[in-house]
Amino acid sequence: LESLWQVYAMPFKGKINKWQLRDLLVAMEQPPANEGEDLEATFKEWDTKQDGWIDWDEFFQEVLQRVKDGIGLYGVDQFQVVYEGMLDRRRAQKF
Repeated sequence: LESLWQVYAMPFKGKINKWQLRDLLVAMEQPPANEGEDLEATFKEWDTKQDGWIDWDEFFQEVLQRVKDGIGLYGVDQFQVVYEGMLDRRRAQKF
């Protein structure tokens, strides 16, 4: 996930704008319902620092929330297994 993030965040030094969020969500097979109101609402929700950008921490927290809510990328079980592994590595400071 972090590698995918870096592809989209590289042009703006670790941050993404609304359109990059759309592209990233499409790549994750979780596109917004539309490029208008839903994309705007998603961006505002994820931009917790309200600076007009989404950074890695904001992105990661929202993806974790999706896991907790049972929303998966390739099926809930697959997604949860991947992220539980990531969380374990992060807790062990091997991330």
